[in-house]
Amino acid sequence: MQLSRFGYKELVGMPGEWTLEPFSLQQTNLIVGRNSTGKSRTLNVIAGLARLILGGEAISDGDFEASFTHEGSVWEYNLRIEGSRVVDERLHRDKDMLIDRSRGLIWSSEYSRHTRFKMRDNQIAVNAKLDLIQTPFLEPLNKWADSVFHFHFGSALGQTTMTFPVSGPLTSNDVNVKDENQTAQIYRHGYERFRESFDEAIVADMRRLNYDIDYVGLGDQPGLRPQPQLLLPLLGMHVHEAGIDQPVGQHMMSTGMFRALAIIIHVNLGILTGHAELILLDDVGEGLDFERSTRLIKLLVEKVNKTNTQVILTSNDRFIMNAVDVDYWTVLSREGNRVRAFNRESSPEAFEDFKFSGLQNFDFFSMDLATENSSPKND
Repeated sequence: MQLSRFGYKELVGMPGEWTLEPFSLQQTNLIVGRNSTGKSRTLNVIAGLARLILGGEAISDGDFEASFTHEGSVWEYNLRIEGSRVVDERLHRDKDMLIDRSRGLIWSSEYSRHTRFKMRDNQIAVNAKLDLIQTPFLEPLNKWADSVFHFHFGSALGQTTMTFPVSGPLTSNDVNVKDENQTAQIYRHGYERFRESFDEAIVADMRRLNYDIDYVGLGDQPGLRPQPQLLLPLLGMHVHEAGIDQPVGQHMMSTGMFRALAIIIHVNLGILTGHAELILLDDVGEGLDFERSTRLIKLLVEKVNKTNTQVILTSNDRFIMNAVDVDYWTVLSREGNRVRAFNRESSPEAFEDFKFSGLQNFDFFSMDLATENSSPKND
């Protein structure tokens, strides 16, 4: 299942109102925009929808409009929460109504007809009503929600987080594969599943970024003073670089190097397991130099284009923008509390004209060529 269109509103008619007008998405997406236009917030609300579906309870207000493609069909899901109460919830597959909460109707696959239902106001129906006999059509949406991974490239990504030795294979209590700060544990989980092929993929990707390493692993941290109050040593990531006598522990790596290593570990595990249906990566390339930031973005685009994984990246970095074809772009423009999105589908003439302009991609952004005199189809 792939997210093909998304829109969001909150606090409509009240102080703090914020609206993201619906916009289309493809397999690979780069969201660009000036500071405070809503790039990070857009990823946050997409991840928030996934958490609501997966958690099954209305814990935060918002009005979500999402469309998906799955097995040749278009799925449309609308969810509106006010005061921690679900006030509207609808699910359609193509033209078929599967859930209409206001009418209290849900499709029963067993009986091939709509049946009545009623539930608590704080429950999300697409989660609470999942039944592999009565409502098997709800399984793909729940699987999508469980397969959304959200990373913040500008954060520590677990560089200051170590792990204790664990006897035997890791369990679900030892590692949360969606926690961006559990990089060391997630590496071990990946190695236990895929052994040397996992290491080889990580080393190859790091070399693509011009990090000349020949080994990656988990172990004691060279140069890190042990804490006497701890009964067990702390373990962390380390790599061996050409020309350096001893491995470099994660606490000694540059911030940019560790961020790149962490994302490569997370992305490779998600792709190898097939668990990551959607990867959200905020501020991609933050802290990397020009060469490595452009190599990283090209590497990520190349990797996801070979799979069914969808990726949504955000950046306002000149080097990143110049490395990604504008066909993958969505440009956000904010006026007050309203954010509009411009991409090749909504503003085809602006994007097509740019290809003959002779300008760099960043000029397309800095000169507001995507938004100038554009009237998106979404209106």
